[in-house]
Amino acid sequence: MEFRLAKKQEFDSVRDLYWMLIDETSHLPSFPHWKKGLHPSDEWLLESLEKSQMFVLEENGEILASVILNSKANESYRLVNWSREVPDEKVLIIHVLAVSPKHAGKGLGTKMMQYILDYAKEIRMQAVRLDVISNNSSAEHLYQKMGFRFVQTQRLYYEVTGEKDFNLYEYYL
Repeated sequence: MEFRLAKKQEFDSVRDLYWMLIDETSHLPSFPHWKKGLHPSDEWLLESLEKSQMFVLEENGEILASVILNSKANESYRLVNWSREVPDEKVLIIHVLAVSPKHAGKGLGTKMMQYILDYAKEIRMQAVRLDVISNNSSAEHLYQKMGFRFVQTQRLYYEVTGEKDFNLYEYYL
């Protein structure tokens, strides 16, 4: 099992993972409100690939999980009462963390989070932050288990969800 940058030729496999997750979870209470073609959009996935911001967990040629990591936060993050002030370029933001539904329940979310924290340390980040739509209790449980601290609930606007309540978390390295 390897955590690594996604390759351009893996675009279809990564998009398929997100679409499969949307199909398999859209009826669940913890559904993150992602929509095929809108979030994550093909353009954003391709841009993240081009900028070396998309990472995958791969085993035997199969993409098991994916995430986008960068320092680009929702503009409303500036309104959040984070416990420490950290320069934007020293904060790693977790976006669209997804585990293939075919491999749910195997601890891959935990492995991905540990790889993300290790990567953040490796590139000398000071903090890791994320937002999660307030109904996604499964994701919140994972983040809390990994030591992330709940900061506050904040109304954030995303094109795919409109303005909704998101719970914000932080982890200091």
